[in-house]
Formats: sequence, structure tokens, C-alpha cells
Amino acid sequence: MAARTRNLKRKFPAVAQLSKKNILVNGCSFTFNNSDIAATAWPYYIKDYTNADDVYDCSQPGAGSNHIFSSTICELESNNKINPDNTFIIIMWSSLSRVDLIANTELVNNWHTNYYTYNSHLATASLSALSKKHHVLKDLSQLYFRAIDTESQIIESCSRIIALSSYLEKRNYSYLFTSWKDPVEIDDKLPLYEHARELITPITSLGKYAGARVELDDHPTQQAHQDWAKNILLPYLIDNNLAFAFNSN
Repeated sequence: MAARTRNLKRKFPAVAQLSKKNILVNGCSFTFNNSDIAATAWPYYIKDYTNADDVYDCSQPGAGSNHIFSSTICELESNNKINPDNTFIIIMWSSLSRVDLIANTELVNNWHTNYYTYNSHLATASLSALSKKHHVLKDLSQLYFRAIDTESQIIESCSRIIALSSYLEKRNYSYLFTSWKDPVEIDDKLPLYEHARELITPITSLGKYAGARVELDDHPTQQAHQDWAKNILLPYLIDNNLAFAFNSN
């Protein structure tokens, strides 16, 4: 469908073999590789380290749970190169309070770049009331965030996490859920929140691991992405038989 595949030159030698041929990833800017000529984000470092063939990247900067849920399922249902036998799925869930919707591509094109397209005329629009653009989606964003409180969106996001897990299991996909930052503690027990948290793999998040190693826009540096892939994600994959380490001898 519309997942990006980038033919990037391998930079690091493989130290393990992934259990599947390919990787499909989804998330926000903490997942999105912002270059078509070089690896800048963890999916392509993990591709190198695990000798994977291709990365199908459905991520979108600024995206939230609605986008991750909808675009992942759309890609798996429509991309005939992807199936449970050849593709491992890694989802890095974003902020649970973010809001996405599927809108006309022409409208989205004037709102932001690097968006996921569902077909020739529909794409993901991530709402943001903080945008400086004069745009109908900014007006919609401001109206939405005045009318709908944060807890409402968190509940909806949790339902997306639970539903995507059920879908992937029913379709027999191997998958891993992680988070861009460590899940926050919520004083008021929101419906579905604990269930959704239990589905997030208990590894150190990229955001926490990066610490102060961030760019001016508070995104993890390329080195932080590489180190997280090598020192956090890769060992988890190997320890759980999702990738198989090469004999060092």
C-alpha cells in the first residue's frame, strides 16, 4: 500500500538473524527515518543488526494511536508482499493523547509532509492546535481539543492498542509493542489503561534511553537511535527467540 521502503546501504554488520525476512514498523517521529539515503532511526539499525531484507515503514511524524492502528491494518490487508510468514512487526506507540484522522490527501498535503496515504485521495492528518499554519485543520484541531478532553483520547488510544494486538494475534503475526517514552502513571484509573500497558513490552523506551542525547527539537540523536537498537531492542529480540545470534566463534 503506502509503507515506505528505502534501499539503504547496510552500515553495520549483522550479529543475528531475525526470525522473519522483513520488518514492518509504525510510530511517530521517534520511528520515522527522515532520510531516503541514510539510516537515521532505529528501524534501519535493527535491520542491519538482524540481517533483515526490508523495512516497511508506516510511521508518520506527529502521529498518534489512531494512525498507528489504521495504517498498520491497512498495510497488512493490502500489501501482498507482506504475510505472517515473512514479516515481523514492531510498533512504537506514541503519545496516547494525540489525535489523527483520515482526510482528503489534498487537504493533508497543505497541512504537513511525510504523511501516510491509504489510496490516491486519502491520507492521515495528525491534528495539532499548536501549528502556526492558517489552515482548516488547525481550526478543527482547536475545536476538537476544546471539546474533547485528554482522558477521552487516552481511552480511545488504549482501545486501539488492545484491538491491534487482537488483530495481529488472530492473523498469526509475530509482533512487539514498545513505546516512544515510558508509559505515564495515571492517578485516576481509566478504563482499558492497565490492559493496554500490559501489552507494551517492558524494555527501556527510546525516549528514556536517549536521556539528554537529543536534537534541538527534543528528538533522540542518531547515535541514541543506534545505541538503543543495539543495546536494548536487539538483546530483547535474541533473548526471546525473535532473532538468533550468530556464533561469535
